[in-house]
Amino acid sequence: MRIIGAVLVGICILWTDAVPVQAADPAPRKIPKQYLAMAQHWQLAKWAGGKIVCDLYIPHTGLPTSEEISAACGPDVYWAWITTPTCPAAANNGNVSGCSGLFASLKGVEQHLFTDYVDAPPITLEVFVKNCLPGKWCSIAPALTFTGNEPLPGYEITQMHVMVSGFDNVCKGDFCRVALPLTTDRGVPIEYWAVSSYGDESEHKVFTYRNLFQSIGGDSYRVDFLGDDWSSDAPSGSLIWNIFPPLKYALQDVLEQPISFHELSTRNTYLFLAGNLIRSGMVNAIACPENGLLDNGSANPCGAQLSIAPMIEWQNRYDSQIYQAALKHNVPSRVLKAIIAQESQFWPKSDTPYELGLGMMTENGLDMLLRWNPDYYSEVCKPLLKEETCIKGYPKLTSDEQYLLKSVLLNQIGKEGEIDVLAGTIVASEIQTNQLVKNATHQSPSVVSTYEDMWKMTIANYYSGSGCLGDAMAAVAVEKNQLTWGDIAEKMPETCQKAKYYVENVLTAPASAAPSPSPSLTESQTQGGL
Repeated sequence: MRIIGAVLVGICILWTDAVPVQAADPAPRKIPKQYLAMAQHWQLAKWAGGKIVCDLYIPHTGLPTSEEISAACGPDVYWAWITTPTCPAAANNGNVSGCSGLFASLKGVEQHLFTDYVDAPPITLEVFVKNCLPGKWCSIAPALTFTGNEPLPGYEITQMHVMVSGFDNVCKGDFCRVALPLTTDRGVPIEYWAVSSYGDESEHKVFTYRNLFQSIGGDSYRVDFLGDDWSSDAPSGSLIWNIFPPLKYALQDVLEQPISFHELSTRNTYLFLAGNLIRSGMVNAIACPENGLLDNGSANPCGAQLSIAPMIEWQNRYDSQIYQAALKHNVPSRVLKAIIAQESQFWPKSDTPYELGLGMMTENGLDMLLRWNPDYYSEVCKPLLKEETCIKGYPKLTSDEQYLLKSVLLNQIGKEGEIDVLAGTIVASEIQTNQLVKNATHQSPSVVSTYEDMWKMTIANYYSGSGCLGDAMAAVAVEKNQLTWGDIAEKMPETCQKAKYYVENVLTAPASAAPSPSPSLTESQTQGGL
């Protein structure tokens, strides 16, 4: 048996019509790609009689691999090949008729048409709402249209399926229009998918819709959605918790996103901020008793009075950054600003190395961000570590790798990316709180809690951590079927009782108020929440 080396030359790629690859597993889709290339022509033949049983062509030098023989010649020939015993007569140019099994011989180098199967583009789906805008009232009953798109030439969508409340609406072709039945306030799920003449189905996609009706001066409908297709329209946190906000609720002004960063403007009194403005020389309070300062570094009434104008300017200087970060991460911008107000009163410099920046960020806070916000983790990890390392997830990284990621985030403190880090951390708290509810009740938040209470628990988790909150949830779950923040706050361990006041302050701080001529002497910097 002789082996002849050959150098592969010029490749010409040809595309053929897509032909389904029949397989038990419908995914992933495969289509053939053909190309011409120089190849080694091998033959497998029987030692006894020399009958050729298989021709195969390989685009490389050396012997064919087991996989190539199996693919080209079939399982029976492959088995005969791998079980062929040694034929000593062949090595000595003797009579090989007594040998059993197969031998391989290289016939030469020639051009050959190869076929590879490559991943094919999947079916895509589109869904649109008709007659109503999500989150708005309208006079005509809303409907949804579903469209399937088959990217493979020569094939088409034959059916669309839209399952609502267990009923499968089947439409011929690639289009389906479905009127939306009325629902309760919790809504109902919709599952939809397309069937192709290629022989497979698209992925099954699911979202939840709520369709409410009320008659006030005329018929009115209101439709809302929770799902990936509607993520840009989903209220903050609702997609994570799968909860629709009530149509009217006490914290609506705080939790709903304003249409402009100008709506974030406040005129609140912050004595710690005023004290720092005085100490930094931005406000001259030399005419005030004690130069305008209390012993704890906050402004006294005289110093606060002189600081009103710069204090108002300073507390609103980050509004545009807060708004952009809030939009990017879909968190309430007023809550984000209020958390900064509670943590630092907008003064970026910290007196401790363990709590840094506007959000008094700690190492534990960064750990929560990277552990519970997978999108943020991926964004930070991929530029620094290998993809296969990042895929393992943050908890499985080495301590050195975790420290590297946290160091990158720490470097954002005091820079433009700092508020983005804070917004991502709020999302992490939303996700972790979602899991804490499931751990305590073995139920989804949509079953055992409300939109407002989930936000209160999320803010408490941001401030006090999951240990205190999780213990309190578990204690309430033993006694009651519902988790309310009021019950949970009463069960918080003594060391975390301040979380109750922190939550209250965050959710009432966004209200704009003109600074009083005689600010309260009790207002001072709160402790860092993370």
